[in-house]
Amino acid sequence: MDLRLACHLIEACEVAYAIGSPGGVTSSPKYEAVGFHSAPDVIVRGPDQIDACLVGSTDAGLIVAFRGTLPLALSKPSAFFQSLLDWLTDADMAQIEVPGIPGKVHQGFAKALLDLWEPLTVAITRQLGQLASGQDVFVTGHSKGASMATLAAVRLLNLEGIRASGVFPFAPARAGDPDFASAYDEGLPGTWWFANRDDIVPHLPPSEEFFKILESLPETTFKGLKALPEYEHTKTLQFIQWDGKII
Repeated sequence: MDLRLACHLIEACEVAYAIGSPGGVTSSPKYEAVGFHSAPDVIVRGPDQIDACLVGSTDAGLIVAFRGTLPLALSKPSAFFQSLLDWLTDADMAQIEVPGIPGKVHQGFAKALLDLWEPLTVAITRQLGQLASGQDVFVTGHSKGASMATLAAVRLLNLEGIRASGVFPFAPARAGDPDFASAYDEGLPGTWWFANRDDIVPHLPPSEEFFKILESLPETTFKGLKALPEYEHTKTLQFIQWDGKII
């Protein structure tokens, strides 16, 4: 795992959060640090424009960065409704089958990716055509964007023949079932996902073990809970410990 590259890509994730903000991605404090050769392609789709990503070339390679969940906004009704829709996407935890993706995956994340897919692949193909042969492609995202990055990387491989040189999801929720995780690990071993000590998002959707723990508590509130469909992370976790070290 290349930690310098990981730091570079988390900066690209921060730039992706500026999509839709006043001034756009170039207004992000991290924009210059990422070193885009030119303004990246920005793709925004989905209900009330809640799904977004950017595609841009840098000296490191072509970066595809998915925007994470919008923070709940209380400043005005339209912003609150938009962010609420985004949170509801995260909560849409039923599993579905998607062409080009093995196993069954999170319905909310899959639908968000499918909303972006056509213009996303057009942007990637166009920019790769402008770069030197063999140029690296890196797929990344934070939170919801991290889970979408995982799904996107395997779909790019299976449907478009584009193999990411590295996939760096930061604080992803689980994106698919054990069959998905197993097939993903076999096809894309160059993936390193990060979880930060007390962050709850990588523990979602809750596992069967989580429900068993709740049911074992003396409080009757948790008795009779029904577990959600089984979800499993891909391998190669980079865990940021309480002392800041990564293991």
